Amino acid sequence: TGMAIGTAALILILSVYNGFDKIVSDNLSDLEPDILIVPAQGKSFAPEGEDFDWVRSLEAVEDVQEVIQENVFLSYGEHQGTALAKGVDTSYARVSGLSNHMIEGQWRLKFGDLDECCFGSTLSYSLGTHPGFSEPVTVYFPDRKENISLMNPMESVHQADVFHSGTVSVSSDVDASLLILPIDLMRSLVQYDNEVSALEIRTSGRPDKLLKEIQARLGEGYRVLDRYHQNP
Repeated sequence: TGMAIGTAALILILSVYNGFDKIVSDNLSDLEPDILIVPAQGKSFAPEGEDFDWVRSLEAVEDVQEVIQENVFLSYGEHQGTALAKGVDTSYARVSGLSNHMIEGQWRLKFGDLDECCFGSTLSYSLGTHPGFSEPVTVYFPDRKENISLMNPMESVHQADVFHSGTVSVSSDVDASLLILPIDLMRSLVQYDNEVSALEIRTSGRPDKLLKEIQARLGEGYRVLDRYHQNP
């Protein structure tokens, strides 16, 4: 009887953990890439040269996205907040599947000459903004190359106005901070030339072997992470 109860409890616990694993994997699959390349030190790098050309040319690599990611300050009307802004190309939703999590509005980062953005649902609610509102959200980021002026701090801050085009919902922690911006706008805010925060790679099949090959080719100056190592 004791062995039967112990075995049943073990099966139940393992089943619950398998269920959690599937839920987490399903939620991450549309936001996290198969492989992520980030610098081993510092916050940015320039993805240029023979090594990165080799990565892009690999047969198992289906898509490579340049990403710039930074914490920013937001202002909308009387509401303020912070967000983890992610600058991406207009094709990002198609390759990542993030548009599958759209709950309001539409995925769009440009409307003519106007810059647009997508919010996580909780962040959108806290700022009081919704798709289609006529007033833009203002995004602020401090000047990386100058000291902050104590007399007039706003002189040391870069800012940009963006319009809310869509709202996504992935998970509670992501929804509370996610802000998707056009990568050219993000590059202007953080004063990058050709640098990026990361390269997101999506592959055909299992990325395990490919990950090891890329890490060996790029060397110790970079960290090459699969989905689980991105979220330890």
